[in-house]
Amino acid sequence: MASPPSGASSEQDGIPVVDLAVLLNGDAGERSQAIRHLGRACQHWGFFMVTNHGVPEALQSAMMDACRELFGLPPEEKAEFMDAGPMDPNAVDGLQVMHDGRWLLAKPIPGAFFVIAGDQLEIVSNGRYKGVLHRALVDREQARMSCVSLIGPCLDAVVEPVPELAVPPLGLGLEFRGVKYRDYMEHQQSNKLNDKGALDLVRVQKRPAILYT
Repeated sequence: MASPPSGASSEQDGIPVVDLAVLLNGDAGERSQAIRHLGRACQHWGFFMVTNHGVPEALQSAMMDACRELFGLPPEEKAEFMDAGPMDPNAVDGLQVMHDGRWLLAKPIPGAFFVIAGDQLEIVSNGRYKGVLHRALVDREQARMSCVSLIGPCLDAVVEPVPELAVPPLGLGLEFRGVKYRDYMEHQQSNKLNDKGALDLVRVQKRPAILYT
């Protein structure tokens, strides 16, 4: 296994794990605690693992088999299906997420899904929940297969902060303005990646306070 690059931690570092079965089927006390745990994960980490999600192992295996079949096609055939890139757990480390200014290796939990909060959730939560930078590394000795599902609103939807999160006690004004999802994605895809620079398109530029004496 290749060693992690400089600056990346090889520990799991307490990455939050959310039990979906408790969220859906637990009693009132359990669900309330699980919701708070999920909120803290989104607020302080921007990513978490999901267990007991209800997706059968056989279906997960079939999906991975289909991916292997796709990537095993000749380049000219594969090009007809390829568009964007990969992520996930076939026991080969590679996904890293940024937390507290350093890269953490997200070691896969068998059967668990890895969820990353995106820019849209950061906008809707008025900056309360953080989208997170992440990257995938190539292992020189072992192939790594990843399957990604991207979730977003319809292209014509306007993504904007929930009003209640912009006023006390939950907020101190708007951090982002509303933007049509289509416009945001076009801006993000047509500009050179610069960390989370795409958010600057909709970030409210606040003037520094002026003190009068």
